Amino acid sequence: MNGENSAENGADTAAETPRMGYRERLKGRYPDRQFETDEDYDTAFDEMNTGYDDLQKYKDDSVANSEIFANAMEDDPMLAEVMNDVHNGVDFRVAVAKHLSPEDLVILKEDGNYPAYEDAIKERNTRLDTKRGKEAEAANAMTMINEFADENFADDPEGREDFYGLVKAMALGNFTKDQLTMLNRGRTYEKDLANATQTAEMKGKNTAITTPQKAKGDGMPDIGSAGAPADGGEKPVSDDVAEMRRFNEERKKARL
Repeated sequence: MNGENSAENGADTAAETPRMGYRERLKGRYPDRQFETDEDYDTAFDEMNTGYDDLQKYKDDSVANSEIFANAMEDDPMLAEVMNDVHNGVDFRVAVAKHLSPEDLVILKEDGNYPAYEDAIKERNTRLDTKRGKEAEAANAMTMINEFADENFADDPEGREDFYGLVKAMALGNFTKDQLTMLNRGRTYEKDLANATQTAEMKGKNTAITTPQKAKGDGMPDIGSAGAPADGGEKPVSDDVAEMRRFNEERKKARL
């Protein structure tokens, strides 16, 4: 009886060992992943199979490309010689010069490949012209940027660093929010300055209008001021009162 149990346990262990061993290989393949359920192992297994499928496709494509390349070298032995030299470490241009002369690269109009040859030359010239134009534009832009930095940040290293950081962000299209805010302020600077100037002028005109009225007054008593003049001057009197004051002044002088 014990022998039978031992045999059964051995069979179960033998059946589980390959599975556990495969799980260990999955853990080794994905060391940063947590494996807690059967689904975790199944997901990793599917991903690994996908990787194998991609690898197989790469191998198939490589075989197909190798066949194309082999056929091309068979059709043109000089290509095979050039590529053999390149494979042995010779510079491609040196290898081409070694096996081909400039005349060998020219296709005559009578050749059936001449239209493609002519189009290839035009495409190459256009590509080179575009490249040279962009390089010239970049050089001019860099000169202007450096001159601007020298003129505006000669004594401001921090400002110079911020400026070049903004230029780099513009070139790479990798902006921070602060840099976008800086650009927007520059875009609206003239408009904001004009608005601020107009607001200041309006405040100045309003002050010029209201201040003289408060300082000068109109000489009439304010409401509730018991007849006191608004400008703090003497209280206005009637003609009779003025005459009486003049009479009293003359009597005082006569007594003296």
